[in-house]
Amino acid sequence: MNWFLFVVGTPFIFEDTVMQPGQSSVGQCEKEPGIKDMKHGTLYVAPERYIVEYHIKNKQTSLSYPLVRKAILDYYGIE
Repeated sequence: MNWFLFVVGTPFIFEDTVMQPGQSSVGQCEKEPGIKDMKHGTLYVAPERYIVEYHIKNKQTSLSYPLVRKAILDYYGIE
């Protein structure tokens, strides 16, 4: 499974939380790698292999939100 980073672009309510522009989340998905404009933001999908290699290269002991977020942004040459 690939990994995604969703960055909120416009405010919306998710469950009981108001999501604000700039907030983000990461997770796994079955979508193909790429950048997709979504209704409330932008979805970045990177290959699982890249995330694992990034994890190993940075000598991390476990995957975490900051690591996955940084790896996906690095994959697309952002930040």
